[in-house]
Amino acid sequence: MNMNLTLTPLNTTSFQAQRPKIKYNEIRNIPNVPCASCGEKVLIPETLHKIFISISRPLSSMIKIGSFSNWENNSAIMELLKKLAEANPKKSFHSIVEEEENYKQVQEILQPIAKKKAKKQPEETNRYKLNLFKDLLNNSESTLRSSGVVMKKLAQLKSYIDGTPLEVFEQLEIYSRKYPRKTLTEIINMDEIARFHRMKNLLQRAETREKIDFHFENIQQIINKVIPHPQEYYNELKENALEIFATEKDPIIRIAKIKAFYMEFLRKNQCEQLANKINKEIDQMPITYTTKDSFFVFAHDHNFDDRQIISSIFSPIISTFEHVVPKSQKGANKMKNGLVMHKRCNCNRSNMSYREFFRYHPEMPKNIQKQINFITRLILKGKLDGAFRFWPMTISKTLFDYTDGAVNLDITKYCEKGLEQTTERIETRQGAIDKLKNDRDAKISQKQELLRQIKSLEGEIEGIGNTTKDLIQENQNEKNLISSYEAYINKKKPKQE
Repeated sequence: MNMNLTLTPLNTTSFQAQRPKIKYNEIRNIPNVPCASCGEKVLIPETLHKIFISISRPLSSMIKIGSFSNWENNSAIMELLKKLAEANPKKSFHSIVEEEENYKQVQEILQPIAKKKAKKQPEETNRYKLNLFKDLLNNSESTLRSSGVVMKKLAQLKSYIDGTPLEVFEQLEIYSRKYPRKTLTEIINMDEIARFHRMKNLLQRAETREKIDFHFENIQQIINKVIPHPQEYYNELKENALEIFATEKDPIIRIAKIKAFYMEFLRKNQCEQLANKINKEIDQMPITYTTKDSFFVFAHDHNFDDRQIISSIFSPIISTFEHVVPKSQKGANKMKNGLVMHKRCNCNRSNMSYREFFRYHPEMPKNIQKQINFITRLILKGKLDGAFRFWPMTISKTLFDYTDGAVNLDITKYCEKGLEQTTERIETRQGAIDKLKNDRDAKISQKQELLRQIKSLEGEIEGIGNTTKDLIQENQNEKNLISSYEAYINKKKPKQE
């Protein structure tokens, strides 16, 4: 089944014991940025992750229900988890390992396990240890509290979603009120709920297919009145159109390509006058088979856990780094080549050129400007600094060059305010530079004076040394003279008989 609601593995938390928190270290981590494609605000992974932590079950209950079953064969880690659970019966695994002492204990237990896994490649030990730790975290996020608590906590994110994900979310809200003590996984696996959505999904898919067939038959009749063809010809035409329907991810591009396909057919047969009628039929076609019922069926059949259910709803609107120049065209993985997009919008664009993408999404240049304005305001208010301060200039140039001038962003306010702030910074820095220069000159003068004094002292020391040498030599000469006198006197003394 073609599902638009996809599961995206989210990055696990970064604990204080691992590394200090960095505020907005990437452009996609800035909250509520308007998507460069659709203009709706994006959801940053960290926001969803914090909610996962807050609604995770206590470690004690997770061990009890066997959430760590894949670790049962490793007695060392299981003993430690049970010990931590007994000491912290109401805390989640995340909350427990945020305490540095507990974190160290977990890491010490994981070290030999990772070392064993990396036996042939010892340098991989740390990577294995990190993966093992993330696996424990993911396990702790896979089994959440009861649906009543979970849905109430997730309600704050409801404004981010729309379309089918919103319908799924609202249906889960209904079920959570009816079965507040059951988990989301338990709810979607209830026989009556599974059967209900399976039947509705079958009926919905059948109805959707009937509507599609109905409009294709209308198109056939419209064309047949002007240029009659055998039924096989129309069947082949329909199959080609359905192929576009099945393979194109973006609903807007899907409809546009089907229209373009029929327009090409009309041009070849010189009957463009039918274009308006055919386009009207295409506009009335359902754009997708995916419904809230198909989601419940898919989640049930694939044994989704609580985390997967929630991730599938919110992953389409998670913020991603959009490469203006795609990686496939050697686009740099740097901020100067990046915008912020929803995951679904980023997937829809893929590596399509912006000029082509704009044909189907003409509102995108305006939404890019909207994103630039949002981030520029943060920069001018001093909430973003460092590499972010130069981003409006660099991304404007990238977009202008890549689109051959089709996107020419207005960053006048940024430039005016930036010029003012830059002038202030230059003046401030100039004062600091002048002070440093004066300090340097004073130190140089002091050093030169000290060098003159040292040179003078060296001369005095040398003179003292020479005088000392002379005195020593004179003393030696005197001693030699005394020795000569004594030798002479002893020689002149008469010898006694």
